[in-house]
Amino acid sequence: MGNINWQKRAWLFFLFFGVMACQRTVDKTNFRLDGVRSSILKVRVVSQEPRYDQPWLKRSPSRASGTGFYIGDQSILTNAHVVAHGKFITVQKDGDDEPVAARVAYIAHDSDLALLKIERKNYFSGVRPLRLGGLPVLKKPVLTIGYPLGGEQLSITEGIVSRLSFRRYAHSGYRNHLLIQVDSAINSGNSGGPVFQGDRVVGVAFQAYMDAENTGYIIPIPVVERFLKDIKDGHYDGHPVSGLIIDEGAMLHKLTRRYHGLQEGDGGVKISYVAKFSPMRDVLQAGDILLKIGPYDVGVDGKIRYKGERIDFLLVYDQAQLGDRIPLTIVRGRQRMTMDLHVSKPLASYDPSNRYQFSAKYYVIGGLVFSELSRDYLQTWGKRWYFDAPLMLRYLHHYYPVVPAMDDKEDIIVLAERLPYLHNQQAIEFTENVLEKVNGRAINTMSELAEVIEQSEDEYLVFSFLHRDQPLVLDRKRVLQDHQEILRKYQVENDRWLNGALDGTAVIEP
Repeated sequence: MGNINWQKRAWLFFLFFGVMACQRTVDKTNFRLDGVRSSILKVRVVSQEPRYDQPWLKRSPSRASGTGFYIGDQSILTNAHVVAHGKFITVQKDGDDEPVAARVAYIAHDSDLALLKIERKNYFSGVRPLRLGGLPVLKKPVLTIGYPLGGEQLSITEGIVSRLSFRRYAHSGYRNHLLIQVDSAINSGNSGGPVFQGDRVVGVAFQAYMDAENTGYIIPIPVVERFLKDIKDGHYDGHPVSGLIIDEGAMLHKLTRRYHGLQEGDGGVKISYVAKFSPMRDVLQAGDILLKIGPYDVGVDGKIRYKGERIDFLLVYDQAQLGDRIPLTIVRGRQRMTMDLHVSKPLASYDPSNRYQFSAKYYVIGGLVFSELSRDYLQTWGKRWYFDAPLMLRYLHHYYPVVPAMDDKEDIIVLAERLPYLHNQQAIEFTENVLEKVNGRAINTMSELAEVIEQSEDEYLVFSFLHRDQPLVLDRKRVLQDHQEILRKYQVENDRWLNGALDGTAVIEP
């Protein structure tokens, strides 16, 4: 009898794991590697990053590689971080013996996507574009294909889709988008590669969670499709900026909801602040209770039910295009009302994301080095910049929407450094302070700073700084007289870069 029980148990054991194995591979039955090999390319990039501690200089060129895949119309989809700051970009099909030059046609640093173009005619002759699918099925296998470090051949790794969420993308360092988590690590070089479920691409590999084993993230197809739709007019506008702060947990209690005039069964989240630059400011205000956005009811936790999962309500806004209208239902002053939110560009304001511009905005005058505050600038304090950078700069970086003095500032300008010279000795105590005014005029951009100084005819240059009662006063004529000599002594080849719009992605044609 004991022997029979053992046999039964063994049979059940093998049956169970046989079924599990079948479940794990069922989604791969339509996948054929031979059919997609030539559509997946290795992307090689020579890049050159700016230096934010001495912004007139550039770092030494570096080499890196990633993956991209063909989506038709001579176009290759990859990650923005693969080609950011790119000076020379090539792609190479599996099985080819030489790479070809490529250029960046469109780049989305906010969602870490980029579209490359190949100028060589007939390069993709006979190559079929990979087909995009939809959101992958949770708890089902996916295959990540690419060129990770450690070899030249295509690599395939298998994982299970474990989570759908709305989280921060590492490339921007700030922006949240729809995200899919898988239980296999995304290794260096895999970035930009396709992730398959069955015979369809369900995402783009792009980042890993370094504090956990076998945890990777992929950009889901709704984010990819939003990018491709955005660029159809020949320009990338980017994901909408909300500038919205909610009072988390404010509506958890029934008594509070009743006080605000909500009905039985209502959820809703309370708006605590709408930034001045926000396009939402036209329709929402502090104290509003948001009940519904688009077709989705908003819960007291600020979540909506999306594809069977509870996701942050800002997903609906984030996926919209400029010009779209999103219906809202709110309660204001105990009155229920509906309105349309018009998705538009925000007013010019500070951007807390990584910039990936080719040159940081800066201006040098009389040995005073003025730089714009940015995440990149703060990172010059090292990996622990969020502890080690000056407190005031960290505060403005994180809380700029609620600081009235920052409302109209497109650039938050910092006296980053003093190049020592006789006339500017007193400036040392003002370094790492935020500039507010010059000769009584508010300074909101780096261009305005240069303009005010160079057009001034006053005897003095008076620099006023945030939360500093005493200004920095310099002799204007002496500053201008010594300027070129200081540039020569400290080997500053260019004393300014006032337009930070360039991101440095480029191509050198063969």
